[in-house]
Amino acid sequence: MFNIAYETDRVGNVIRGSHKNLLQRAKQVSDIKLGLEVKRTAKAYEEIIPFMSVALTEDYIIGIQPYHKSSKDFHAFTNAEKSSFVPYSTVFFYSSERHHGTFRYNIDGSFRPSSLPIQNRYNYYRWFVSDDLWQIAYDSVKDDKEEREKLISILKKQSPDLKLSFDYKGITYIVAPNIIYFPKADKDIYSISDLNLSVKTYPILLLEGNSPITSWKKFEVAELLINISGYISILSYRQFDLSLSRTFFKRIMRQFHFRTRPERGINLKHCEINTSVKWHIKTKAR
Repeated sequence: MFNIAYETDRVGNVIRGSHKNLLQRAKQVSDIKLGLEVKRTAKAYEEIIPFMSVALTEDYIIGIQPYHKSSKDFHAFTNAEKSSFVPYSTVFFYSSERHHGTFRYNIDGSFRPSSLPIQNRYNYYRWFVSDDLWQIAYDSVKDDKEEREKLISILKKQSPDLKLSFDYKGITYIVAPNIIYFPKADKDIYSISDLNLSVKTYPILLLEGNSPITSWKKFEVAELLINISGYISILSYRQFDLSLSRTFFKRIMRQFHFRTRPERGINLKHCEINTSVKWHIKTKAR
């Protein structure tokens, strides 16, 4: 079940709950959804967005949804007989400070205009959190062999839901795996502690760092391979550069109908970090 942890109106007045409560539950890696209401003359609707991953600091919580495909309306993706509309891909993020970022690209990977984080005026912002309980089963910085083996045993025998949290550039990320590996160690290549448990994650959105959201201009869609030792391999495969000079130039070019070569935004980048990774398993409902 989900409960409302925090709700504000369009200008930030608190309707119920508190930001402190939402932040506390986010730190406990609770599942989070966001309810929104749009009221416009031409279009009015409500929506609920489940988040695949979460980023947070002491000042804000950000929910990330990387899987959205646009549609002509609420009924169908497109209507070939009546519309020339072509669906495109979108990555969303929404912050507890009412900032909303929209990052678009065409299905073939080519460029499509994106939006810098702005404060939208939805009628309400309703943050839901699950009542599940999670516990930290292992912290890589402690490197406790007994706890590591216990976690592996629980995952193999009971397969509880799993999340991982780590800090990167001053922001805490909470991610979920889409596959869990229990490889046999090859002592000639890796140490046993490195390789007896690792996960690959669903896509996340990497942010610029712990600075004001409105100052962010560059974003990356990435997937992670996280090892039990705290080693993280980061594969970034789509970058969004929304710096003023680039977006202003593109706006002018489009205004005067100049042809520009499609910008794919696909550039494989790989980096590695070693950090404290906490492994959380779901235990029971509150």
